Amino acid sequence: MKAVLELFRDGKRSQHGGILSGVLIMTAFVAIIAGALMTELSGNFLLASSLMSRTAAQATINSSVELSLSQLQSSQLDAPCPNLSSATLNNLTASA
Repeated sequence: MKAVLELFRDGKRSQHGGILSGVLIMTAFVAIIAGALMTELSGNFLLASSLMSRTAAQATINSSVELSLSQLQSSQLDAPCPNLSSATLNNLTASA
């Protein structure tokens, strides 16, 4: 019985497992947080790229419509309809 009590009082032996399990738990926690952060960032980068390409396409279409309306407004009332030109913007071409 005396040997068992001395075993519990010995601080050197009781700390080895506690430090290892603590390090493993902290490593797992950091890995989970890093994985979640990278997933969120990569998803946002993909979404931002998709939205930028949509915005570029919509800007091209909007420019084409504005150019056509400008050509129609500058023509005479009794003149035939002018040939509407296409607009090229952001390496995209659109015509109204």
